[in-house]
Amino acid sequence: MGMFDERDATARDVPFCAVLGSLYTGKRTGVLSVYDREGSDAVFTFWLKRGYPCFSRSRDGIAPLGEMLGESKQKLVSSVLRRQASGTDGLRQLSGQILLRESVVSTDELQAALLAQVNKRLVSCSARSGLSYRFEDGMSRFADVPLASPLVNPLEVAAMAACTGPLETFFPFAAARVPATHARLSPEKRIPPQVRRHLSPTLLAALQAEERLDRLMEAPSQLRSLTFLLSFDFLEYVNTMPRKQEVSAAQPRPAQTGLERLFGLAQVRACHYELLGLAVDASRDAVRERYRQLALEIHPDRVPAHFAQAARDAFPLIVEAYHTLARERLRTEYDLALFLGDGWQVLGDARFVAECLDRRRVMLQAAGLTNLAREYSRMLAAVSFGPVAAGGWDLAAPGEPIRWTRH
Repeated sequence: MGMFDERDATARDVPFCAVLGSLYTGKRTGVLSVYDREGSDAVFTFWLKRGYPCFSRSRDGIAPLGEMLGESKQKLVSSVLRRQASGTDGLRQLSGQILLRESVVSTDELQAALLAQVNKRLVSCSARSGLSYRFEDGMSRFADVPLASPLVNPLEVAAMAACTGPLETFFPFAAARVPATHARLSPEKRIPPQVRRHLSPTLLAALQAEERLDRLMEAPSQLRSLTFLLSFDFLEYVNTMPRKQEVSAAQPRPAQTGLERLFGLAQVRACHYELLGLAVDASRDAVRERYRQLALEIHPDRVPAHFAQAARDAFPLIVEAYHTLARERLRTEYDLALFLGDGWQVLGDARFVAECLDRRRVMLQAAGLTNLAREYSRMLAAVSFGPVAAGGWDLAAPGEPIRWTRH
């Protein structure tokens, strides 16, 4: 049962990412009002279309539209809105239309400003504690929403909200909604790269091993990421021990922890992508962010004493992986060795890996790194058609997508 199954339903003391997840997975259209403990007026009001936030209002004046348009236009915007007497409630909702009518902004500028405004208010809402939520289903309150209002994908905002929300709301929510002892990532849903970079890589690795969920909720970073995955239905549940683990009846072994899995990958010198928990097409920013997360998670002051030596052994490998993947030429040389052989198969099936390589190729081509982009053409041919074809593969024209067939 969803959090807002009734037409006019309320919720209290739950993570904000869970609220967004309930509305997104239910494809709900309506108005979400957010209240604090002090007042009867909503601190924030968000309009949603099929689970996507599209418009917002703030009681406390957080993220006014003028600020979202940049400093160069703020004075002009303020002047126009004052002249139009937009301080009244009725006209404040129409400030965007006023700015368009007065030719202060273009349609694209207004849409970008509205998008930034909704995002900023969603993030601001997620950091507050003691909030309650009321959702009113239906289109009855959409008269004041601009027809061209942009839709905000709630996945990345919710992942960020899971990182910043008050921790005390996460454990009761997650514990009450876990129906099984073990879970894994659903193969039917792929976590977008821009969302994955906000999640705990240790948790993602542990879910691949189908570890016990109660153990995953012990670390705050894993609990936050687990709550996000629960809220957006990224998990499927199993009640058995991990399939890859051999359990002896005479000497039962405990399930592997996330740290054990990470240190195990380091011990066998797994490839850089597997060690860092990154997709092949991860951006430099994603590589940098994942390195920072892992460096904190395996810091000797943060891991149990019996893991201290393993952490010291793993850290240089993580540093090496980061320095390689964060530099385009070094990364290309590393990828050539990986994808012209068969070591890449641990990263996914041929179709998924080829799509990642093609995105890398297009990105390098757009950045003017044509020589490096051509090397990814060779890798793509090897993954798609086998290593023999890689030597003769080339781009038909700069920027043209490569067409391939799975072998």
